[in-house]
Amino acid sequence: MLEDYCDYAHALQMIGQYDQSLSYIKKILARQPDNVIALNELAIILRKNGYTTDAIEYYLKILDIQPDFKIALSNLVNRYIDTEEYDKAESYLIRLRTIDSQFPEAPYHAARILEHRSEWENARKAYMVAISISSHLGAYHRLAALLEKRWGIDQAIEIFEACLRHHHADQWSSYQLSILYDRKNNITQSLHYARKTLEINPNFAEAHHLCGLLYLKSSD
Repeated sequence: MLEDYCDYAHALQMIGQYDQSLSYIKKILARQPDNVIALNELAIILRKNGYTTDAIEYYLKILDIQPDFKIALSNLVNRYIDTEEYDKAESYLIRLRTIDSQFPEAPYHAARILEHRSEWENARKAYMVAISISSHLGAYHRLAALLEKRWGIDQAIEIFEACLRHHHADQWSSYQLSILYDRKNNITQSLHYARKTLEINPNFAEAHHLCGLLYLKSSD
Protein backbone atom coordinates (compact mmCIF):
# COMPACT_ATOMS: atom_id res chain seq x y z
CA MET A 1 0.00 0.00 0.00
CA LEU A 2 2.76 2.46 0.90
CA GLU A 3 4.47 1.80 -2.43
CA ASP A 4 1.21 2.69 -4.17
CA TYR A 5 0.98 5.88 -2.09
CA CYS A 6 4.49 6.84 -3.24
CA ASP A 7 3.44 6.33 -6.85
CA TYR A 8 0.28 8.40 -6.35
CA ALA A 9 2.22 11.18 -4.61
CA HIS A 10 4.77 11.34 -7.43
CA ALA A 11 2.14 11.32 -10.19
CA LEU A 12 0.18 14.11 -8.50
CA GLN A 13 3.34 16.14 -7.86
CA MET A 14 4.28 15.88 -11.54
CA ILE A 15 0.99 17.43 -12.67
CA GLY A 16 1.08 20.17 -10.05
CA GLN A 17 -1.56 18.72 -7.73
CA TYR A 18 0.53 19.49 -4.67
CA ASP A 19 -2.15 19.38 -1.97
CA GLN A 20 -3.32 15.96 -3.10
CA SER A 21 0.28 14.76 -3.34
CA LEU A 22 0.98 16.01 0.17
CA SER A 23 -1.98 14.07 1.54
CA TYR A 24 -0.36 10.81 0.39
CA ILE A 25 3.08 11.91 1.58
CA LYS A 26 1.68 12.55 5.07
CA LYS A 27 0.13 9.07 5.15
CA ILE A 28 3.46 7.52 4.21
CA LEU A 29 5.50 9.53 6.71
CA ALA A 30 3.01 8.82 9.50
CA ARG A 31 3.91 5.13 9.15
CA GLN A 32 7.50 5.46 7.91
CA PRO A 33 9.06 8.79 8.98
CA ASP A 34 12.33 7.88 7.29
CA ASN A 35 10.84 6.94 3.91
CA VAL A 36 13.35 8.66 1.62
CA ILE A 37 11.11 8.51 -1.45
CA ALA A 38 8.32 10.36 0.34
CA LEU A 39 10.78 12.85 1.83
CA ASN A 40 12.20 13.49 -1.63
CA GLU A 41 8.72 14.19 -3.04
CA LEU A 42 8.09 16.55 -0.12
CA ALA A 43 11.33 18.42 -0.82
CA ILE A 44 10.40 18.77 -4.50
CA ILE A 45 7.01 20.24 -3.60
CA LEU A 46 8.61 22.66 -1.14
CA ARG A 47 11.02 23.87 -3.82
CA LYS A 48 8.27 24.27 -6.40
CA ASN A 49 6.37 26.42 -3.92
CA GLY A 50 9.37 28.65 -3.33
CA TYR A 51 10.70 27.12 -0.11
CA THR A 52 14.17 26.29 -1.38
CA THR A 53 15.88 26.48 2.01
CA ASP A 54 13.36 24.07 3.52
CA ALA A 55 13.81 21.75 0.55
CA ILE A 56 17.57 21.73 1.11
CA GLU A 57 17.04 20.75 4.75
CA TYR A 58 14.94 17.78 3.69
CA TYR A 59 17.51 16.67 1.12
CA LEU A 60 20.18 16.77 3.82
CA LYS A 61 17.90 14.74 6.09
CA ILE A 62 17.42 12.18 3.32
CA LEU A 63 21.19 11.84 2.88
CA ASP A 64 21.61 11.33 6.63
CA ILE A 65 19.20 8.40 6.31
CA GLN A 66 20.51 7.05 2.99
CA PRO A 67 23.85 8.62 1.96
CA ASP A 68 23.85 7.01 -1.49
CA PHE A 69 20.36 8.15 -2.57
CA LYS A 70 21.40 9.53 -5.95
CA ILE A 71 18.22 11.40 -6.84
CA ALA A 72 18.33 13.38 -3.61
CA LEU A 73 22.02 14.12 -4.17
CA SER A 74 21.30 15.40 -7.67
CA ASN A 75 18.40 17.51 -6.45
CA LEU A 76 20.56 18.94 -3.68
CA VAL A 77 23.24 19.96 -6.19
CA ASN A 78 20.56 21.76 -8.21
CA ARG A 79 19.23 23.57 -5.16
CA TYR A 80 22.70 24.76 -4.11
CA ILE A 81 23.23 26.05 -7.63
CA ASP A 82 19.88 27.85 -7.39
CA THR A 83 21.00 29.53 -4.16
CA GLU A 84 24.42 30.29 -5.71
CA GLU A 85 26.27 28.17 -3.17
CA TYR A 86 28.55 26.77 -5.82
CA ASP A 87 31.21 25.29 -3.54
CA LYS A 88 28.57 23.21 -1.78
CA ALA A 89 27.05 22.26 -5.13
CA GLU A 90 30.43 21.04 -6.38
CA SER A 91 31.08 19.11 -3.17
CA TYR A 92 27.84 17.16 -3.51
CA LEU A 93 28.39 16.72 -7.25
CA ILE A 94 31.75 15.07 -6.52
CA ARG A 95 29.99 12.82 -4.01
CA LEU A 96 27.32 11.95 -6.60
CA ARG A 97 29.92 11.10 -9.23
CA THR A 98 31.84 8.96 -6.72
CA ILE A 99 28.69 6.89 -6.22
CA ASP A 100 27.75 6.84 -9.92
CA SER A 101 30.22 8.23 -12.44
CA GLN A 102 27.62 7.90 -15.21
CA PHE A 103 24.69 9.61 -13.48
CA PRO A 104 22.79 11.34 -16.34
CA GLU A 105 22.25 14.71 -14.66
CA ALA A 106 25.87 15.12 -13.56
CA PRO A 107 27.20 16.78 -16.76
CA TYR A 108 24.39 19.35 -16.62
CA HIS A 109 25.23 20.18 -13.02
CA ALA A 110 28.90 20.45 -13.91
CA ALA A 111 28.14 22.73 -16.86
CA ARG A 112 26.20 25.17 -14.68
CA ILE A 113 29.04 25.34 -12.17
CA LEU A 114 31.61 25.83 -14.94
CA GLU A 115 29.50 28.56 -16.52
CA HIS A 116 29.36 30.37 -13.20
CA ARG A 117 33.17 30.27 -13.11
CA SER A 118 33.33 31.75 -16.63
CA GLU A 119 34.92 28.57 -17.98
CA TRP A 120 32.93 29.03 -21.17
CA GLU A 121 34.47 26.34 -23.36
CA ASN A 122 34.38 23.68 -20.65
CA ALA A 123 30.78 24.65 -19.87
CA ARG A 124 29.88 24.35 -23.55
CA LYS A 125 31.39 20.86 -23.73
CA ALA A 126 29.60 19.76 -20.55
CA TYR A 127 26.24 20.99 -21.87
CA MET A 128 26.87 19.05 -25.08
CA VAL A 129 27.54 15.90 -23.07
CA ALA A 130 24.29 16.41 -21.13
CA ILE A 131 22.42 16.77 -24.42
CA SER A 132 24.06 13.70 -25.94
CA ILE A 133 23.14 11.57 -22.92
CA SER A 134 19.48 12.48 -22.52
CA SER A 135 18.51 15.37 -24.83
CA HIS A 136 18.42 17.41 -21.61
CA LEU A 137 15.99 20.29 -22.14
CA GLY A 138 17.65 22.61 -19.65
CA ALA A 139 21.02 21.94 -21.24
CA TYR A 140 19.68 22.93 -24.66
CA HIS A 141 18.31 26.20 -23.25
CA ARG A 142 21.38 27.14 -21.25
CA LEU A 143 23.78 26.14 -24.02
CA ALA A 144 21.90 28.27 -26.56
CA ALA A 145 22.00 31.25 -24.20
CA LEU A 146 25.72 30.71 -23.60
CA LEU A 147 26.46 30.44 -27.32
CA GLU A 148 24.50 33.59 -28.08
CA LYS A 149 26.43 35.48 -25.43
CA ARG A 150 29.89 34.16 -26.28
CA TRP A 151 29.80 32.96 -29.90
CA GLY A 152 26.87 34.67 -31.62
CA ILE A 153 23.27 34.32 -32.75
CA ASP A 154 23.79 31.71 -35.48
CA GLN A 155 25.14 29.08 -33.11
CA ALA A 156 22.32 29.76 -30.66
CA ILE A 157 19.80 29.27 -33.46
CA GLU A 158 21.35 25.91 -34.33
CA ILE A 159 20.92 24.69 -30.75
CA PHE A 160 17.35 25.93 -30.34
CA GLU A 161 16.38 24.30 -33.66
CA ALA A 162 18.04 21.05 -32.60
CA CYS A 163 16.12 21.26 -29.34
CA LEU A 164 12.81 21.56 -31.18
CA ARG A 165 13.61 18.47 -33.22
CA HIS A 166 13.76 16.50 -29.97
CA HIS A 167 11.24 18.47 -27.89
CA HIS A 168 8.50 19.36 -30.35
CA ALA A 169 6.32 21.14 -27.78
CA ASP A 170 9.06 23.32 -26.30
CA GLN A 171 7.51 26.78 -26.42
CA TRP A 172 10.62 28.47 -25.01
CA SER A 173 12.89 27.35 -27.85
CA SER A 174 10.29 28.30 -30.43
CA TYR A 175 9.83 31.75 -28.90
CA GLN A 176 13.56 32.36 -28.65
CA LEU A 177 13.98 31.40 -32.30
CA SER A 178 11.36 33.97 -33.24
CA ILE A 179 13.30 36.63 -31.32
CA LEU A 180 16.67 35.62 -32.78
CA TYR A 181 15.43 35.54 -36.37
CA ASP A 182 13.83 38.94 -35.83
CA ARG A 183 17.22 40.25 -34.72
CA LYS A 184 18.65 38.87 -37.99
CA ASN A 185 15.86 40.72 -39.87
CA ASN A 186 14.51 37.41 -41.15
CA ILE A 187 10.81 38.24 -40.73
CA THR A 188 9.60 35.09 -42.49
CA GLN A 189 11.39 32.73 -40.13
CA SER A 190 10.61 34.90 -37.13
CA LEU A 191 6.88 34.78 -37.93
CA HIS A 192 7.09 31.05 -38.49
CA TYR A 193 8.42 30.44 -35.00
CA ALA A 194 6.13 33.01 -33.38
CA ARG A 195 3.14 31.18 -34.89
CA LYS A 196 4.59 27.84 -33.81
CA THR A 197 4.91 29.16 -30.26
CA LEU A 198 1.23 30.07 -30.26
CA GLU A 199 0.30 26.66 -31.65
CA ILE A 200 2.07 25.13 -28.67
CA ASN A 201 0.64 27.63 -26.17
CA PRO A 202 -2.16 29.91 -27.40
CA ASN A 203 -1.94 31.89 -24.14
CA PHE A 204 1.71 32.92 -24.56
CA ALA A 205 1.22 36.69 -24.25
CA GLU A 206 4.73 37.69 -25.34
CA ALA A 207 4.39 35.62 -28.52
CA HIS A 208 1.11 37.38 -29.36
CA HIS A 209 2.83 40.73 -28.89
CA LEU A 210 5.78 39.66 -31.05
CA CYS A 211 3.45 38.41 -33.78
CA GLY A 212 1.78 41.81 -33.89
CA LEU A 213 5.09 43.60 -34.24
CA LEU A 214 6.21 41.21 -36.96
CA TYR A 215 3.02 41.70 -38.95
CA LEU A 216 3.59 45.46 -38.80
CA LYS A 217 7.17 45.01 -40.01
CA SER A 218 6.09 42.72 -42.84
CA SER A 219 3.52 45.27 -44.08
CA ASP A 220 6.06 48.11 -44.30
